[in-house]
Amino acid sequence: AGYDIISYHKMKTLIMNGTIVDGSGKDAFRGDVLVEGEKILADGPEEYMSVFPVDDIVEKMKAEGYGIEVSEDAGTYVCNDTFYLAGVKSPVPVQFIHVPAEKEKANVFGKVVEKFVRLCLDYCAC
Repeated sequence: AGYDIISYHKMKTLIMNGTIVDGSGKDAFRGDVLVEGEKILADGPEEYMSVFPVDDIVEKMKAEGYGIEVSEDAGTYVCNDTFYLAGVKSPVPVQFIHVPAEKEKANVFGKVVEKFVRLCLDYCAC
């Protein structure tokens, strides 16, 4: 999905002054975007928000030297649908994580994901 570090997603939303990649190969640019279309679930909520304190967890991990960031949006294709549907349908808390597709860094990314999941579990006492 074009990520070079692990991104933990707090919610499905679109924001003003976002980074726009138009798929043409040109450089990304900043701007406001309105995306209209059908809701994922006609009778579902407008968005699914993570129940975990993602900002706090990410800041703690950054202070420990982990290469991570917070994203406000899981994307506009399969990732968004997956996060939303899992979140609104699951009886347990759900967190979506983008992991870069870099085979040579798999061990490093695995450690970052493991640490994040442990902190989420500590938060909810699951």
